[in-house]
Amino acid sequence: MKLRGDGRCCLRDRTWWVQFYVDGKQQRESAKTTDQETGEKYLRRRLKEVHAHELDPSTPFVSRHDKRRAIAELLDALKVDYEIREKDSPMNVSGIARARAAHLPPRPREISGKPGPEPARKLASGACFTIFAAPPVATWSTPAYPKASR
Repeated sequence: MKLRGDGRCCLRDRTWWVQFYVDGKQQRESAKTTDQETGEKYLRRRLKEVHAHELDPSTPFVSRHDKRRAIAELLDALKVDYEIREKDSPMNVSGIARARAAHLPPRPREISGKPGPEPARKLASGACFTIFAAPPVATWSTPAYPKASR
């Protein structure tokens, strides 16, 4: 017999997902399996981690969302690793800069090519507002789809 608070498994498409609560917030995670028993085992394992967190709040519960890392964090960690191991040659550092430029969106002041405005200005009433430069509109010298002649 399942008790209240034991979480649940549900099937979405062909993949089993688990749902449970941690500190009053619902957590939904894919069990990454098509087998129901494996999904229930995954749920039991996650519930053990939840109960360990409830018994000792100093033990953090780490959700799948918390385990994800942003590209910027990974590139920063790689640069620090290169510096610690003294492998921060100009070639390695420029490779990190190229990866950062290729995978991260440019900041608003870098889009327009002009220096950006002040991040926030105050109105006479004391309220703050922010102005960002609009990105330039792409223009094509030739139409992408030429008109078909009949």
